[in-house]
Amino acid sequence: MDDLAKRLGFADGENENDKGFWYKVSSQQVSDNGGKALLDLYNGSMALLVTSVYPEYTFSLWKFPRRSLHKIKSSSEAMLENQKLLSSLFEEVEKVLEIKNHQEWYRVNREQLRSLPIKGFFKAKNRYLLEALKVRYPDATWDEDKFLRAKSAGNKRSMMS
Repeated sequence: MDDLAKRLGFADGENENDKGFWYKVSSQQVSDNGGKALLDLYNGSMALLVTSVYPEYTFSLWKFPRRSLHKIKSSSEAMLENQKLLSSLFEEVEKVLEIKNHQEWYRVNREQLRSLPIKGFFKAKNRYLLEALKVRYPDATWDEDKFLRAKSAGNKRSMMS
């Protein structure tokens, strides 16, 4: 990846430890510069590729193109493989939505999720979001019916209970 960064003109030795330039690199640029096979290993997702190759660096998922986040597999198995990425995503979302524990996720509605810079990642994926939260909070007990009912802003009764 460092060689690829050099070919793209991002790694000039000035600040080798700053990996923030990867937010600006498109999957097409990676493919065009000999990284297609590597990108394919990560389902075409720059976010997944970069966070996997540089696990010691903390990336802000908000800064990756939405397309990159859409390409992250939504299966429970893939989520377990991508726990660091998922954890980073939830840390950012929970900060924005002021969520301090798993129970506060019951109050979150669709409109709040859609207002996030990465709204497409959770767009209308209520069961997926719940599965992701089960990975995020492995010791928590979830009431699936209550969680799914509380997803619309108009459903104030279920959100209050």
